[in-house]
Amino acid sequence: MVKSDRIGTFLYRSIVEAHPDIVGIPVMPSIEQRIGVIWKKGKYQNATTEKVIKFIKNF
Repeated sequence: MVKSDRIGTFLYRSIVEAHPDIVGIPVMPSIEQRIGVIWKKGKYQNATTEKVIKFIKNF
């Protein structure tokens, strides 16, 4: 989604380093955060949401 120029986001440095076509701007001081993603199992998700869920599950 970032590559398609639809959104901007915070990414881990390792992701930015693995994709040289993405421009990373360091945030100082560093942000340390635990995050999670939740959704209702068995409920309809649009195509974009499904892509994000699949991406996260593969990470």
